[in-house]
Amino acid sequence: MRVHRITLTNFRGVTDATVAFADHGVTIVEGDNEAGKSTLVEALNLLLNEKSSSKKAAVLATKPVDGDVGPQAEAELTVGEQRLTIRKRWVISPETVLTLHGPTDTKVTGGDGHDRLTALLATHVDDNLLKALQVMQGTALTQASLASRQLSAALDLNVGVDTSGQHEDGLWDRILGERGRYWTETGLKKAERKQLDDRIEAATGDRDRAADALAKIEEDIATVADLNRKAADRVRRIAELRPRFDELTELVATISALEGQRAALDLEQQQAEAQRQLAEQRRTARQGLIEDVASREEIVSALTATATPSAVVEQLNSDITTAMTARNEALARRDELQQSRDAADHDERLVNDLFSLLLLEERLARYGDAQAELNNAQAALDATTITPELLAEIEAASAAQLQASGAASDQAVEVEIETEIAATITDDDQTTPIEAGTAAHLELVARTELRVPGAVRLTITPGRQVEELRDLREETTRSLAGLVERAGVADVQAARDAEQNRRTAASTVENCTRRIHDELRDLTPESLANRIAALRTSTTERQEDRADSPPLPDSPDAARVVLDAIDVALRDATTTAEQRSEDVAKLQARLRELNADADRIQGMLDQARNELTGARERLDNARTETPDNALETALGTATAVVADAKSRIEKIDSQLRAVDAPSTLAQHENQRQSIERAEGERADFAREARDLQISLDAREDQGLASELDTLETRLEELLAERERIDARADAAELLFQTFAIHRTAARERYLAPLTSEIERLGRIVFGDDVQVTLDEDLKITHRTLGGQTLPFGHLSVGAQEQLGVLARLACAALVGRDDGAPVILDDALGWSDPARLSRMGAALSAAGQTCQVIVLTCYPDRYATVGGATAVQLRT
Repeated sequence: MRVHRITLTNFRGVTDATVAFADHGVTIVEGDNEAGKSTLVEALNLLLNEKSSSKKAAVLATKPVDGDVGPQAEAELTVGEQRLTIRKRWVISPETVLTLHGPTDTKVTGGDGHDRLTALLATHVDDNLLKALQVMQGTALTQASLASRQLSAALDLNVGVDTSGQHEDGLWDRILGERGRYWTETGLKKAERKQLDDRIEAATGDRDRAADALAKIEEDIATVADLNRKAADRVRRIAELRPRFDELTELVATISALEGQRAALDLEQQQAEAQRQLAEQRRTARQGLIEDVASREEIVSALTATATPSAVVEQLNSDITTAMTARNEALARRDELQQSRDAADHDERLVNDLFSLLLLEERLARYGDAQAELNNAQAALDATTITPELLAEIEAASAAQLQASGAASDQAVEVEIETEIAATITDDDQTTPIEAGTAAHLELVARTELRVPGAVRLTITPGRQVEELRDLREETTRSLAGLVERAGVADVQAARDAEQNRRTAASTVENCTRRIHDELRDLTPESLANRIAALRTSTTERQEDRADSPPLPDSPDAARVVLDAIDVALRDATTTAEQRSEDVAKLQARLRELNADADRIQGMLDQARNELTGARERLDNARTETPDNALETALGTATAVVADAKSRIEKIDSQLRAVDAPSTLAQHENQRQSIERAEGERADFAREARDLQISLDAREDQGLASELDTLETRLEELLAERERIDARADAAELLFQTFAIHRTAARERYLAPLTSEIERLGRIVFGDDVQVTLDEDLKITHRTLGGQTLPFGHLSVGAQEQLGVLARLACAALVGRDDGAPVILDDALGWSDPARLSRMGAALSAAGQTCQVIVLTCYPDRYATVGGATAVQLRT
């Protein structure tokens, strides 16, 4: 199938658009967003699939939201060898017209037209292939399922064989049947074989449990003997450990006495150290009181030196008085200019309102002219009886009448008559006399009599076909006359003139309506007139209230110049006033800072003097309670006591080191634990041996040996049965695997043409070493590049997108020109980098040599590298 042209009329947001496509190669349709590019494909699919009477949601959604008209689409196509035009209108006044082009065009309308198109498509176009080759905007460019009737036929033709013969399928079914007796489809054992395995597993378990029971009795006998031996060994170990434990116990008693003496000395030393620290703290506190007095004396001296001289304050007060005088003068000048500015602003608004009044009066006048012209044109339009549809019927009837008249003339009987005497010719319409001695040429389309009075009467009857053509001519003439009468005009030309007058009047109505809208905009005639009246009253009152001087400016620009000049002077005066106010504020702030500093320093000085007096009193009181030399004596005495306690502790520590107290205590504890451990193990071994012997005495030989022989025999029989079944199952699996390998090889030969075509185009994009692998659904599963093979899903989004496009192009190329379908790409390749885009352009150009490719895009630069492409601008 080839798409030559698509025309949209009142379809979605497209009022009128036509796009012609190149029969071969790549056509790039360029247009902005919402220009209707995707709508072209939607319209094509509806033309091919939906009847004009359809009420599906997808069809109803194509009706324009702002007009009560039916959406219409038309496409010129070639299906097989038949070139045709299909036009459909949906929703309102549904219509279907199929035109089959040839030496003589044939039109088929209504449901018959839709059915005729459907039959052609069913013969030459695979619907699955048509959908697979379309990539619409807003959908992920995933791989298409290319498996289709037409592609399968093309692949069969390429390999020269049919890999799906009945003989091969029958053998494969028998192999699958035999394999299915033993294996599931996923290669697992069938339930019967698993049940046999379970029986073998159960028999093996019974055999093993019987053997374990016999072995357990023999193991328990050996265990009892071993436990008794271990218990006797622990008795010997306890006897060996006891002498060393007694020796270590005596040393532990000596260590305990020494540690008691040391603890008492530690307490004595801690008490002496506490007394020494207390004496040292008192001496430190006394030193702190002395230093505190000295520090506060320095603070009082420093604060006394920082007082501010009174002369500085007096000069600052004089500066403030001078600055305030300058500030008041600047404020008076600013207020004077502000009054002038208010008057100028009033004048500017008055002048602007006078100018607006003039403009509004002009708008009202233009509105009146347009309304009068509109009324005249509307009256002419209302008086018109002709419509475009009626004119189209008249034109069609006129063409049919001319065609019927021409056909009747072509088939008329030609008669040459020369008379020597007067005669008459009579036909169904009239009687025509012929004078003597004249000649006449007749084209007869009806039964005609030639009569020579008193001599001869000749009747000429044309053939049946001529009569039928005459009847058709008369019928078309009557039909044309009826339509002309309906239109209220004299003839066809008058109808054309009336329609032209109607279009002129409609255009005038539309133009005047637009002019009225432009003049009124958001107003009505009444509100516009009211606004003019209100503005006229307001401006008159303000002019009367205004003083005569200065004169009112003569234009808005002049008023703005006056106002701008005053604004400049006012800004300067305001800046000066603000600067003078800022000067006063700064001087006053400085005065406040000096006063605050003086108050702060005086407060700090008073506080410092009070704190110095307090510090001196605290030092005098402390010295009265305890003199400085008494503190030094108490510290020396406490230090000597601490030193004596340390000396006696060192002597005891020396004695403890001599007996190695930590090691002795550790050895004593370890020896005790070893004896306790050996005693516990001896008791455990004796108890276990006793309990196990009681169990052995209770058990007797219960015929386990005979039972074991029976279980082993049963197990051998089950194993032999499984070996036979496994041999048959393995043979069936081997046959299945072998045949599957050969079927896969045949399938690969079947896929080779499509694989080769994809790789041919892929080499343009990815390089000479690119390879692809296809699955049974003709989808790409892996790509190999540079010796590295990756699953399709692991490739980048851009690479997946590029391979998806190449696969569609390859499929379209294999199917061929006559029974194929165009590849339609709606703004694809958005994930491709510039280098890959350039290569994809070359691949699209190469594919266009064997198939039709249509690209829809709002990014023309993306496809600038498609050589030989036909670019079409879509403008609605």
